[in-house]
Amino acid sequence: MPVLHVIDPLLINQGGHYLSQHLALWNLCQSKGYGMRSYTHVDFDSSLLPADVPVEKIFGNSDIPEMPGHYCVELGVSNVKCFEALMRIDHTRFTAQDIVFLTSMTASRVVAYGQWLRHCNLDTRVGIYATVSAELEDTQARNIRRSGVGLSDASFDALENVVVTNDVKRSMYRYLFDSIPDAKASNYKVFYEEPFPNRGFLDLCQNSDVSFIYLHSMYQRMPKFARQDEKNETTIKTTTPPKTKANTTINIAYLGSGGVGHNNKGQHLVADIVNAINRRHQGLSYSIQLGAANGDTGPGSWQTTLFERLEKIQNLVIHSGMLTCNEYCDLIESASIVLLPYGPRYRHIMSGIFDDCLFLGKVCVIPSQSKMALWMERHNLDCPTFKMWDAYGVSAALDQAILHYDFYKTQFSAAQNICHQRWERTNPISVFDNA
Repeated sequence: MPVLHVIDPLLINQGGHYLSQHLALWNLCQSKGYGMRSYTHVDFDSSLLPADVPVEKIFGNSDIPEMPGHYCVELGVSNVKCFEALMRIDHTRFTAQDIVFLTSMTASRVVAYGQWLRHCNLDTRVGIYATVSAELEDTQARNIRRSGVGLSDASFDALENVVVTNDVKRSMYRYLFDSIPDAKASNYKVFYEEPFPNRGFLDLCQNSDVSFIYLHSMYQRMPKFARQDEKNETTIKTTTPPKTKANTTINIAYLGSGGVGHNNKGQHLVADIVNAINRRHQGLSYSIQLGAANGDTGPGSWQTTLFERLEKIQNLVIHSGMLTCNEYCDLIESASIVLLPYGPRYRHIMSGIFDDCLFLGKVCVIPSQSKMALWMERHNLDCPTFKMWDAYGVSAALDQAILHYDFYKTQFSAAQNICHQRWERTNPISVFDNA
């Protein structure tokens, strides 16, 4: 039996969306007659994966160092440690029919992966799952420079510790792609998770035999799709959406993230949004997940205040801390509308939660200037969006989603069919087996 070898240094106690990707790969393996083996962090709880998935814990805390100083220095140490961990893998067990799937392809690991590929000279099939925009568009740095912040400013100094310039990133990815042996290039596929990738990323690979594939959401559960006979990826957009029936009960879900999530995922807006919507509508319910509320240092003052405000709302359920994979899936599957009040960072990156919602056909409220909205527009689909990142703007968009829910549901059902068809074509096993 061929085996899908999933190598992921960051698989460590992540719940929800992240773990669901691994379970989706397991479900895929079962449907395609493959086995699966995972290579994870030493602290990963193996019970989170099915018992039939062997787990090798090879990456340690030293492979993800937290060092003071410039991020480029830390990158060097991180890549060295990652390479040392990769060398613990017995690559001689890989057969020509196996697939090695390299994930968490960030700057902290990309050189290590390249060095490992050069050392092993694998005869098997290799999939590289790369994060495109987050690695090659240092938009945060560019925006800060344009704002006129001085070099001595504390925020700019802090930024220099976490942002690598584009030329450094490009050189690292070029090293990775140059590590692919010319004679075996057809055995390599590069999967990228961001739609509309940076052309500069694709052009880094000079070998035309290496294929690049947009890999959409990897979601563990396979829902029943509304229109299995859909043959194309374009739909006709209705110009006048009908209003939702008055007695419809709508459950609205919001998923936050870790302790820093309020900076870019709109946690600080949630209470005001819910209160504004409750003044306009009845028969609603809310499921709110707020990450890292009970961390080692306890909740921050902003989060304590937010919890106190949300606890006063009767038609609302709060999920505190990280969600398990099943809890995550249950929350979004039970939702009618998923609220994604994300900030400017998401102009340039895709949301994994949005990807999963598309896969499930869930109506999403999203920023108008974002890759999420661009994805819907490119497929000629409408969605409720907001332009201003504040409680007024987001609640106005959510209000439209509630009023015209039936219409938006048809739009996201069409998106669901598109995602299902694309997954059947672009999942790693189908791509290699049909090559």
